[in-house]
Amino acid sequence: MEKETNLLQTRQIAYESLFSGECPDQLQPEFNEIGLAGLWRVFSQKFGRNSIELRNLLDTVPSKVATILTEHDELARSATDSNEAIFSMIDPTDTLNNVSDITSCVIGIWEKALFKNSEEPIFSKSKDKISEETDKRVRLVHFQTPESLVIETAAVVMQVLPIWSETPFNPSKADKTNLAQILANWGPGFLKQWMDGTILNKWIEKQSIADTEAQEYNEIFTPGLLKHFVINNISDPLAILDKVAKNLAFMTDEVLAEYLEWTEEEVKEILTPGLRKRFAVNNISNPLDALDKFAANLDLLSDEVLIECLGWSESDVIEKLTPGLRKHIAVRYSSDPLAAVIDYIEGNIPYSNKRLNSENKSKYS
Repeated sequence: MEKETNLLQTRQIAYESLFSGECPDQLQPEFNEIGLAGLWRVFSQKFGRNSIELRNLLDTVPSKVATILTEHDELARSATDSNEAIFSMIDPTDTLNNVSDITSCVIGIWEKALFKNSEEPIFSKSKDKISEETDKRVRLVHFQTPESLVIETAAVVMQVLPIWSETPFNPSKADKTNLAQILANWGPGFLKQWMDGTILNKWIEKQSIADTEAQEYNEIFTPGLLKHFVINNISDPLAILDKVAKNLAFMTDEVLAEYLEWTEEEVKEILTPGLRKRFAVNNISNPLDALDKFAANLDLLSDEVLIECLGWSESDVIEKLTPGLRKHIAVRYSSDPLAAVIDYIEGNIPYSNKRLNSENKSKYS
């Protein structure tokens, strides 16, 4: 098979060879037809030490990627009318380094996937030897030049950086690392649909959730929270949606009243929907642990304890340390709520009545 060299003509093929099967609702391609992201996510062993051969291969990736992107950017800025340039950097001084870093990380992960599946690496010198007879046994990516694969990956990085990072022209080290991991496992289509709530809403639809409840889910899962979840559950982010939903469904008035030995009226008054969502989201593995700590902290902040600790009168404690403030301290300063009370009195902790209700949203917005 003769390989195309025109980047514009081969973009779609290059994209498919990298990201085919990237969205959860897509039909899962077969092993030989899935993109490199799927090969890594679905079919590759991720544990164990890298061999010397693999480490040596990975060591060469950053310099090769940087060379390709530098030459491509120079070509894009030249006066030559070339089909080999599909984008150029806005500010190559900073942008080129950041895009190159992320692209190198993604390509390195894919090289590892190919290596672990005993397939030719991206930067292989034997690609030209591929023939019609081997077409059915060779991955689509092997018909693409390394330049095509690197540049298409870099184009994707530039496309999604503004969606992922608040500072796309100067992303943090964590943002670069996490973005590379997500692209290497899924792809830009998945990332866009995850961050804009499309995947969430498809999941909601499958659960046959009522419109009013669906709206609540969309309010809970802010873009920042979705980002938090996908970073920590890259291989199966949908599972985290299921877990949060189970937590919220479990935390009914009746269950919480029995567990905490409170009345249902106390549960409704103290454990507002926003606070339950906070526990369900921030303590996914066991929200009851967070409830135990919260209830213990409220006991520490009772009128009796505060009167003794502060030497105040009962009326001063009730007037100056409101239930809302105590609840705020019990949640936000759980390690030492009494010390936090002192800090509040000394003016070191700001507080407003709306603060606690907005925290779950603002933390991840």
